[in-house]
Amino acid sequence: MQKGDISNVVPQRLIVTWDALTEDVVVPKKRFGIITTGHTVERRLVSSVLLTLWNFSEAVPVTVELTCFGVDIHTATERLDALDARGGHPITQVSTYLDIYDLINDLPYRPDVVGVLDVEENTARYGGRGITLDYLTRII
Repeated sequence: MQKGDISNVVPQRLIVTWDALTEDVVVPKKRFGIITTGHTVERRLVSSVLLTLWNFSEAVPVTVELTCFGVDIHTATERLDALDARGGHPITQVSTYLDIYDLINDLPYRPDVVGVLDVEENTARYGGRGITLDYLTRII
């Protein structure tokens, strides 16, 4: 509401990719509690990134959207549910794209997006909307 009237202002949105929130962790294989040869690679959440997002969303009024590439909406919703179960994150919405180029092609038609937080290698692909974690920490 603005001055007693309903506002039609669209809230600004920050898009965060799943790759920016997670990192690869090598886990050695164990059999009967003994480490054997071989390993698996798992994706784990990075607590420092979630903390930075939380602090940023408290300082700047934005809606944070989680974007996943190459998965269906059910899998993306499960990822958001896993974040909800963990707690301490500002992400409220989820979306999916086939690949990064679908998101890049969609950005000109989304004026509410102020930036896309992705891994360092992909930041330049988003043009002026690509932001890094260092940028978010400087704003806070």
